[in-house]
Amino acid sequence: MFVRAVAGDAEDDEFIALVPSVVAEARWESGPEIVVQEPLVVFDSAGQFARLEEDEFIRVDISPGRYRVRAAEEEWGDAAEMILVQLEPSRSCSLDSGEVLAGGDHGQMEEDD
Repeated sequence: MFVRAVAGDAEDDEFIALVPSVVAEARWESGPEIVVQEPLVVFDSAGQFARLEEDEFIRVDISPGRYRVRAAEEEWGDAAEMILVQLEPSRSCSLDSGEVLAGGDHGQMEEDD
């Protein structure tokens, strides 16, 4: 799971302690199914991957396969507002046209033609 702090009064330790409660109460929205073939690259979407410095992104190694993306934007009083993104292993087995591929050095998702 990826958690991004958006706003709030909580200090770092307090924010981290809130995450399990927020996740348990989250109103999840289902997103696309992606196929992961290589490590994912996570970075601030305001930047361009080709111009990022080594300390401006993280590489995430997860098992290759299909994942359903789900996300939630949650507030926990004045303490925290956060964006949650989770990749759940998918049961789907066939490759469909229009599916989303993820991973590799491009750092973004692409649609398969």
